[in-house]
Amino acid sequence: MGDRTGMSIDKEYALATSYGFAMDKDEFYRQYDEQAMLIYAKSTITKDIDLLLRTLKGMGFTLGIVSASRKIWIDHVLPRISSRDLFDYVLSLNERKDLRPKPHPDGYLAALKALHASPQSTIILEDSNSGITAAKAAGAFTIAFTQHLVSGYMQIEADAKAADVFEILEIVKSLAKE
Repeated sequence: MGDRTGMSIDKEYALATSYGFAMDKDEFYRQYDEQAMLIYAKSTITKDIDLLLRTLKGMGFTLGIVSASRKIWIDHVLPRISSRDLFDYVLSLNERKDLRPKPHPDGYLAALKALHASPQSTIILEDSNSGITAAKAAGAFTIAFTQHLVSGYMQIEADAKAADVFEILEIVKSLAKE
């Protein structure tokens, strides 16, 4: 079925049905949500994420999330981050049917508009290639975050790569000096 990293649930369903999957979409969502809640409850939050968020805020950045994930999944994970209140904007592309999913830049362009930010002053952290493509198409500097990827996943086209929070901060600080 190819690379599914960063794929939205709607695209997953469409892909599955193209292979003969016949479950009702509402039931698919229900079962997927049930499994997602179990997985997200056990998943590891990125080490030092609170340090990253506080440091970026301290540097004057506005912070946003643009995710292909369903809002209920985002709402399930955010409470596990101590500094979650530092986010100025959270967008679930799954909830916004007026916006095309990644790799289209629609979500990032909506976030830029909502945050009154220019692409030239924006840094986007992404893990999937579809997200990197969307971020680049929005005109932002893009950092490929490699920490939680499956072995062998190759990110392409990002402006920089970071394996952990400290590498992200090094890149951001070097950009701030320019």
